[in-house]
Amino acid sequence: MRIRALAFSIFAVAACSGTATTTVTAAPTTPTTTPEVATASTITQESAGPSVSSTSPAGAAAMRSVEVTIPADGLDLAGTLRLPAGDQPAPAVVLIHGSGPQSRDSLLPGQLNMAFGFEIPVFAEIAGALQDEGFAVLTYDKRSCGPFNGCADNGYPLPAADLTVEAFIDDARAAVDFLRQRTEIDPDRISIIGHSQGAQFITLMLEEDPDLAGGIMLAGPYRSIDEIITAQLDFTLDLLGQFGMDEAEALASPSVSPLVDMVNGLAGIRSGSDDPVAGVSAGFWRSWFDLHERSLSAAFRITQPLLVVNGELDWNVASTEAQAWGEYLAGVGVEYEVKTLPCVTHALNCVSETDPAAITPSDIGRTVAPEIIDAILAFVSR
Repeated sequence: MRIRALAFSIFAVAACSGTATTTVTAAPTTPTTTPEVATASTITQESAGPSVSSTSPAGAAAMRSVEVTIPADGLDLAGTLRLPAGDQPAPAVVLIHGSGPQSRDSLLPGQLNMAFGFEIPVFAEIAGALQDEGFAVLTYDKRSCGPFNGCADNGYPLPAADLTVEAFIDDARAAVDFLRQRTEIDPDRISIIGHSQGAQFITLMLEEDPDLAGGIMLAGPYRSIDEIITAQLDFTLDLLGQFGMDEAEALASPSVSPLVDMVNGLAGIRSGSDDPVAGVSAGFWRSWFDLHERSLSAAFRITQPLLVVNGELDWNVASTEAQAWGEYLAGVGVEYEVKTLPCVTHALNCVSETDPAAITPSDIGRTVAPEIIDAILAFVSR
């Protein structure tokens, strides 16, 4: 086992470069190709706009995937609508990204301080599993994922400098609205699933749209983003301490100092500074601060069921965040369930070895953990 610097963070924010972090990883090996999901599906192309498919009338249909465009504020989002075999209209799910530039497949190459050496197509795998069980699933390229940063070849323009988290929430709302216009979809059985930052949208969307069937928060923070990043710094220092590095040495390390700069910069924004942090505007960070309070407030008014899931090996958003959500929701009166799953990381795969010093490539799961898939299916099938 060795420690090396990694210019990457799963908790990087939208439309900005990743944060340099320290990575604990085994000596690199050549990864195998991640298997395709739902390869039996037929893929067709649709024109832009919220058009209703004329090739899939209500009733029995074959499994297929349709490339779609989703009208959103100032942008047509590029996406994939996976449609199940069997009777339609079908129940449906919208998958909502975490922070940072994310494609519709949500390719995650690791988590804080842990590079896998390969990418996991998290949303593609979840969507494929749901499609196999009779659910339609809509995924889309985040508006911060485009040709301008090599994330996707979708023709997106560079996002505006005044981008805020609200734009991503609006895009998720647009995805739900798009599904409701499809004859293949049962509008009364649409659920939403958010990962990481996207998990913080779930209570907001459920509160404002009581016709949604329910929501799932995967690896979602309970605390505000500046508190989460402070916790990430503390965790990283503790991890380096396990490898014999004292705190002063760690804080001066080029791989840790960007986290220190973020913590200090976000404290400055809290105090009124307008200076950007990690290349992101103060306005964006303030909108993320506000998201924390809004998500907690909305939880008081939701009437739909809610599932909160986190992994015990999540180094970005600790499993204690899910426990905090559980304690909070217990006093709200909402129908909810909290699951903390052993060995699951922020990328939703399983790492079978819990000792950071002993992790080898063979310990790192190459797919979304079956326990995650099972929890999702049990909830949306209720």
